[in-house]
Amino acid sequence: MGPLSVKPLVALRRAAKGLRRSVGTTMLAVSILALGLAAPATFFSLLVGAIRPLPVPEGDRVARIDVLQPERGARPLALTLEDLSSIEGSTSLGALGAFQVTAATIVDPSVGATRVSAAALTPEVLPMLRVQPLLGRIPGAEEAGRAVLLAYDIGQESYSGDASVLGRVVEFNDVPATIVGVMPEGFAFPYKQNAWTVLDPTLVSDEPVELVARLADGSSFAAASAELAVRWSQADAARDLDRTGGVLVVGRFTGGRGEGGRGRGFSRAGSRRALLTPDRVRERRESLARACC
Repeated sequence: MGPLSVKPLVALRRAAKGLRRSVGTTMLAVSILALGLAAPATFFSLLVGAIRPLPVPEGDRVARIDVLQPERGARPLALTLEDLSSIEGSTSLGALGAFQVTAATIVDPSVGATRVSAAALTPEVLPMLRVQPLLGRIPGAEEAGRAVLLAYDIGQESYSGDASVLGRVVEFNDVPATIVGVMPEGFAFPYKQNAWTVLDPTLVSDEPVELVARLADGSSFAAASAELAVRWSQADAARDLDRTGGVLVVGRFTGGRGEGGRGRGFSRAGSRRALLTPDRVRERRESLARACC
């Protein structure tokens, strides 16, 4: 071994001794290095989530609708179901709906209590997303508050994927409701929800909602924003003063929309799969039916 190869070995031994003498400093350095390596990956994943369209058929045409108040630091205005009437009938939108998210408890005497993150959707939302239940059907407007859809995971964990779950009467936040369907695996709209009910669009309430829409054929986000902004401003005269002066904006409802930017229309497991087209949903439904019948 020549003199040039000895010096690196000596240096390594000295470095090792130094690290053993300063364990705390070593751990701090390793932690900083790990954070430095992880930060770009985390930022990239959040960026992808923030720009990824919802993984539903033509998800890049699904829009969110916000009203910002420039005079209040561009703070979003809390919208209600009554605000839907200000923008209904738009030629730039093919469909328009609203939703609310809430925590809920489903109680089934034969299964027990299941805590869920639920969403109440106006009747237009699920047809707008073009996603059909894996089992059962989409509830109608007349079933508001009396029907519930379950996520795939709950159907598997609580009912072993058995199709007999359909028609079962449970208590949804202490109100009797009938299970009418189970959604495809991974479906979690709007953010990370795992149970859905119908939101009555005629309900008079000050409870805030969020608006979701699908662009009409041939329309664009810019065209929809321009048309709906005019409609919104024209209705300002009938609003309370603190709700006037808002600017309506139509933007893409992305995979990163809501709940700190980490929400999505499908859960992480579902987002790794191919797009859930009607054919894929039909195949899953038939497969599950054969397994349980």
